[in-house]
Amino acid sequence: MQDENGGDTDNMEKGAHEIFKVGIKIPPFLPNRPALWFAQLEGQFCLAGITSDTTKFYNATSQLDPQFAIEVADIIESPPKDNKYQTLKAELIRRLSKPREEEIRQFLDNQELGTRKPSQFLRHLQHLAGPQVPDEFIRSAWHNRLPNNIQPIIASHMDMPLEKLAELADKIIAIAAPTPPNVYAATSSSANQHAGNPPDHYLTVLESLARQVNELTKQVASLSMNNSRSSRSPQLADVTRPIIGVDFLGHYNLFVDCRRHRLIDGLTSLSVNAPRCANIAVETVTIKTVAGNSDFHDLLRNYPDVTKPTGKPKETKHQTKHHMRTTPGPPVAARPRRLAPDRLLIAKKEFEEMYANGTARRSESPWSSPLHLAKKKDDGWRPCGDYRALNARTIPDRYPIRQINDFVYQLSGAKIFSKIDLINAYNQIPVANEDIPKTAITTPFGLFEFPYMTFGLRNAAQTFQRFIDEVLQGLEFTYGYIDDILVFSKTREHHLQHLKTVFERLNQYGILINTSKSIFGINEVNFLGYSVSTEGIRPLKEKVEAITNYPQPKTAKQLRRFLGMINYYRKFIPDAAKIQGPLNDALTGNIKGNAPIDMTNLVTAFNECKRSLSQATLLVHPEINLDLALFTDASDDSIGAVLQQKRKGNWEPLGFFSRKLTTSQKKYSPYDRELLAIYEGIKHFKYMLEARNFCIYTDHKPITYAFTTNRSQCSPRQFRYLDYISQFTTDLKYIPGKDNIVADALSRVEEIVTINYDALARDQAQDPELQALLTKNTALQLKQIAENQLYCDFSTKSPRPYITPAYRKRVFETIHQLSHPSGPTTAKMVAQRFVWPGVRRDCKTWAKECVDCQRSKVNRHTNAPFTTFPVPSERFAHVHLDIIGPLPYSNGFRYCLTAIDRFTRWPDGYPLADITAETCASAFITNWVSRHGCPQTVTTDRGLQFQSQLFQSITNLIGAEHRPTTSYHPQCNGMVERLHRQLKAAIICHNNPQWTETLPLVLLGIRAAWKEDLQASAAELVYGEPLRLPGQFFSTSLDQNLNPADYTARLRNHMAALTPTPASNHNSKTFYLPNDIHTAQFVFLRRGPAKRSLESPYTGPYKVLKRNTKTFSLDIKGKEVTVTIDRIKPAYLTKENREYDTTIRPPMTALPFHTNHDAPPPEKKTRSGRLVKFPDYYRP
Repeated sequence: MQDENGGDTDNMEKGAHEIFKVGIKIPPFLPNRPALWFAQLEGQFCLAGITSDTTKFYNATSQLDPQFAIEVADIIESPPKDNKYQTLKAELIRRLSKPREEEIRQFLDNQELGTRKPSQFLRHLQHLAGPQVPDEFIRSAWHNRLPNNIQPIIASHMDMPLEKLAELADKIIAIAAPTPPNVYAATSSSANQHAGNPPDHYLTVLESLARQVNELTKQVASLSMNNSRSSRSPQLADVTRPIIGVDFLGHYNLFVDCRRHRLIDGLTSLSVNAPRCANIAVETVTIKTVAGNSDFHDLLRNYPDVTKPTGKPKETKHQTKHHMRTTPGPPVAARPRRLAPDRLLIAKKEFEEMYANGTARRSESPWSSPLHLAKKKDDGWRPCGDYRALNARTIPDRYPIRQINDFVYQLSGAKIFSKIDLINAYNQIPVANEDIPKTAITTPFGLFEFPYMTFGLRNAAQTFQRFIDEVLQGLEFTYGYIDDILVFSKTREHHLQHLKTVFERLNQYGILINTSKSIFGINEVNFLGYSVSTEGIRPLKEKVEAITNYPQPKTAKQLRRFLGMINYYRKFIPDAAKIQGPLNDALTGNIKGNAPIDMTNLVTAFNECKRSLSQATLLVHPEINLDLALFTDASDDSIGAVLQQKRKGNWEPLGFFSRKLTTSQKKYSPYDRELLAIYEGIKHFKYMLEARNFCIYTDHKPITYAFTTNRSQCSPRQFRYLDYISQFTTDLKYIPGKDNIVADALSRVEEIVTINYDALARDQAQDPELQALLTKNTALQLKQIAENQLYCDFSTKSPRPYITPAYRKRVFETIHQLSHPSGPTTAKMVAQRFVWPGVRRDCKTWAKECVDCQRSKVNRHTNAPFTTFPVPSERFAHVHLDIIGPLPYSNGFRYCLTAIDRFTRWPDGYPLADITAETCASAFITNWVSRHGCPQTVTTDRGLQFQSQLFQSITNLIGAEHRPTTSYHPQCNGMVERLHRQLKAAIICHNNPQWTETLPLVLLGIRAAWKEDLQASAAELVYGEPLRLPGQFFSTSLDQNLNPADYTARLRNHMAALTPTPASNHNSKTFYLPNDIHTAQFVFLRRGPAKRSLESPYTGPYKVLKRNTKTFSLDIKGKEVTVTIDRIKPAYLTKENREYDTTIRPPMTALPFHTNHDAPPPEKKTRSGRLVKFPDYYRP
């Protein structure tokens, strides 16, 4: 029985002479010297006074590592009753200690015969082994160390005594080794090392060296091929340069006897003397791992361990390991992917190299990921694992990767820079032993796993970033981003000291440097895609050139790639949002990557993006002690801000921000847009503005009083923005737009197109039409102006330049785009200033085809004649539904669902608490369908509750056809709309705020009212007789003798004889249809009634997909939308504009289609005079 300290309570009861104590310091286990470890452990037991055998046993087992505990697992799991500690000690020493014979063999195996005789070598081995080693063991070790040509002879006499055998070996060696002439190999002296290309005298040395190698190779080969004991005398190689290396000696099985200065052939035991010649001065051409002759390169040469060429992974000097913690479940496995023959050979070769250098090894792992070959830049292939399935199971590591733009905040004052690139960075991090099987890659030629971190693994970047942060910890003059390290200093002396510290730290952690990609001690360095200098950072010239030469995109994928490349440098480009706006608009909607993009109208924006990057602004390094300011501005479609610091009275940019406004934000007032620009600018530069004193400059003066006026006059959105801004600063200053140059670039109007008259004169010289006019007798007086040889007409008061065909459209646009006058007016204005044949005709045609004029001007709206609904064949077959509201609250209800039967005009109304799809569908089923049965047709407007999937499912369930009306055309649902006017007027007449109490009586009156067009009431068409109303004194009584069966038959016959009556039409307005409405391929769509001020009444043009008498189907943003003919007008387009592209939208986008035709919500005016419409939510 044991106590909690590991003691044996039974022994405690036997006597008090045993001490139980575990508070000792156990030394680390020594697997190579277990006896020494037990001696140290027993010393600790003696000092602590521990005498209990059980305590000693469990203290010893607790210190064993798992790999050594397995050796004595049987004793640990089933310890003996007595002498536990001694049994463990004896077995562990026996099982881990090597046999004496093995130790001696390992020792003797390192001994070589050298220049000694075999007998001398035998006595040397006997002396080392001692008397306890058997002779047979010494005989075997001595025989194995003899020359290869002697061993077969000695093996045939192994039964002789060992001393006699040694004498025989001496005689054989003496016979087989005659004295040959001299062949020597001199030791070379080191040459001065130079960087870069070798000088000319080195080339001469290399040529001479090559000739001598060939000569010596032939002579040594001839020597080694003579396997007999011939007394043939080898010749001395006539060389002046030592060229024999270890690889040369190993290839020809040659041995160097340094004591006797001779070269020995290992095959024939022949030898040649090579006396030293100290008077030979030679130079050796060396291979250098560090190229460069600066002080920084000389410093790097002092650390050869960090510049060693790559090969087999060396011993790891750090404790960082990559762990791959996965979610529970079976291992991820995949089948090997088949490869083409050429790629299969490449993969085999790559894996053979990785297997040889130790970065990959054979595996028996249950995990496997397929092999993937990635294309290299040099058209080669790089094998890697497709770890997507494994990564999905891997728990993410939340260690942060450095923000790529944060390195500039440490560079203030730095004047000299170095960039250090690490070679095979990931391969310098070992994978945890338990996770190595998870890296296995299955190939057609085997399963391989990687003991070092490889590419494609999840959390690999986090692991290496954690490692590089540990390496550079405390070095404030460095910035490490994964495998790239930037070192920056203010002086050259400091930089040398900083680099020395970094090299020592890299050497301490065993990290290798890629010297070919590393740069030391320069004033401008390329780092993370930026050019870094003392002045600041700017985009790389080669990157800018690559983007500038980017071809015009043809697909959406290519356009997205271009925008992604240029947006990497977005912070250098002022007004980036506005410049890239047309390109981003072309990608709106559900556009797939291979969808073609029409660049006809996007070429200008595309080229402007390239130009903006080529003129990118230099961003300076921020300094903490300089004043900061945020300059903001807003335009109609975008906002922008620039953060600047003030140095010596001048503002220097730190970064730019710009963003397009959303559709709703474009509706903001100028005050709100300017306030939004400040709000978004502070959010973007929050990391720089927190806990700093700064001011905000804006060219909108009313905002400067935002914090001094009464907050109660602010809208909720304004209050929210100002509350956030006040957490950073309340210092708002006004700056005129002309002084706010950077931010105000967002709101500048584009320059009016002008004409280059010099180019026009050159074009006139080649115009055949002008040459024909000059030869004819016309009313025009065409003469050349001496200044630029421009032909003008002098038949009017002022000269009129003659315009060639290439410039005519541009001249028209220059005049017409000033105020967009009518066609005749434009023609007159152009004809007064310019001349060409048919000038008035062309101007009228172009004015008619002006898209902006067609979109913004209203000549006469389309108003098509009414059509009639098909007359229903039976009662309650066609029902119209709509919603009234929001109304004043009454008993918890705010809305009313109205319904009317088209046959009988039977009305109904159901109070609703809200107008969600569930509530409306429930009221329709519970009240109308349950009382009148399932209709065949249901007509509603385009409200969201009626367009919902739930309502569609309900109509399908009851077998009804759902017919939604077109947008902004309530005439389609006119019967229920007319009911609304009568119903609301009657409720108002009751003067009762609780309209739910009045509604039943109003419906009773409407149902009983006589209708002239029906010549009956709705109740008579439903019940066959009028309803009894309140206050009715007399009532019609039935004959008491009437048979109920006869009455039912007569009622049925009467109801069957009823015929439906079409709805009456009381509208007398005139109708108008444009002549080209039924043949136009493109049309403009009129906006709804809710139109902003100075907003064009039409949108488009849109392509016509289908058409009929009352409706057109248009392609709007890639979707087919049905609209009424009353909202469209034909579009007249030029040939250039007929290439239709649904992704390109006009500058003024159409408002969303309203789905509710109810009364507008109450309006409220702000202090700036802007009308505010508060949203009306579905639920109260």
